[in-house]
Amino acid sequence: MTLSKPPLSIGEQLSLLKQRRMSISNDLFAKDCLKNIGYYRLSGYWYKFQDKSQPDERFLPGTSFEEIIELYRFDTKLRSLVFDAIEKIEISFSTHLNNYMSCSFGADWYIRSEFFADTEQHAKLIKDISYWIDKNRDKLPVKSYRIKHPDDECLPFWIVALVIPLGTLSKLFGLLKECHQKEVAKQFEMTGRFLVSCMRSLTTVRNNCAHYNRLWDFRLPLRALRVKNPTKLSRYNYTELTEKNDQDFFAPFYIISLFLCVISPDSKFCSLTRDLIGRYIEKTNSKLTYGKMGFPPDWERLPLFERMLKNENKMVRVGTDKS
Repeated sequence: MTLSKPPLSIGEQLSLLKQRRMSISNDLFAKDCLKNIGYYRLSGYWYKFQDKSQPDERFLPGTSFEEIIELYRFDTKLRSLVFDAIEKIEISFSTHLNNYMSCSFGADWYIRSEFFADTEQHAKLIKDISYWIDKNRDKLPVKSYRIKHPDDECLPFWIVALVIPLGTLSKLFGLLKECHQKEVAKQFEMTGRFLVSCMRSLTTVRNNCAHYNRLWDFRLPLRALRVKNPTKLSRYNYTELTEKNDQDFFAPFYIISLFLCVISPDSKFCSLTRDLIGRYIEKTNSKLTYGKMGFPPDWERLPLFERMLKNENKMVRVGTDKS
């Protein structure tokens, strides 16, 4: 089989960028980046700065290779911040779900259909859970429990929670009857429906980070449920400006901050993200801006961020981290 688009050597890739009028001040540096990062991966960062109306898709005036690399570096650091924050949320969510459901109904609750709104979908999900358990059968938590409790027909949920991915965990919670969702959501000062929506959204963002996909101009395919009662839930304060930006990076940034406000109130995630963006606005010659990431002009004045940004100057206790 012959493909219509042949691969280009590093030298040919560099020549193509120059033909398309990208400014490159250091050929050796550019070749090294193309060699170790890859043309196609980097193209995701420069395509916004190409004139698609031109046959050669030339770059817009002022587009430099060095600034594109700074944009790539920014995105790499942003993913690390976000991935670390989502890990904290995932662990807390899993723990609260286990604490409520297992202590209230037994650790085998996840296989019992009476707790779920859609029994057909629940049956399908059990097959998925079984797949992950079998895949991890030789891992210490699963293997150790089965050795110690050979007569148990299933694993307790606290073991299951260690081997299923966030997507499966999120689906399991989403299938629970609303009365159970509500009880878990109370631990995060959220409504049940809002927590379901948030976990679906964070699963998408988490997977995006895990596969090194772009995050800075990420478009969230699932919209987080809007909170319509800011008097009752003042932390949310979804203003009109916020709602207009609920599919850009600002949406998961807001959701993550909502969780951290409860589970890690001293978190510096908000200030670390703000400072990172601020540094790279200059380094990228404003190719990166708050607006391009969906931040409303007055985002720092929203109650949630007024609260969380105050952590910037707090001392970090020994044994804790900054995020």
